[in-house]
Amino acid sequence: MAQAKQLKDVLTRNALRQLAGARSFERGEDYFEAGQVTSLVEHGGKLTSIVQGSEDYRVELSVRTGGLDYRCTCPMGEDGAFANIA
Repeated sequence: MAQAKQLKDVLTRNALRQLAGARSFERGEDYFEAGQVTSLVEHGGKLTSIVQGSEDYRVELSVRTGGLDYRCTCPMGEDGAFANIA
């Protein structure tokens, strides 16, 4: 039986770029470099953080079958991938 993938196995720059899209990935890198990504914690196979935008948003990355899954409390989180996950 194949072992389930862990976050460390699927969380790569390329996987994030594919999930977020190139433009949003670059904006996400800018947020990180500007210190707008805080409270970065890995626990129980999930990576969570707070991203400071127009408000503070909670972002969560986890493993799903075939790759990464995400959740975000920002308005764009309901519509698809975006800069906060990158």
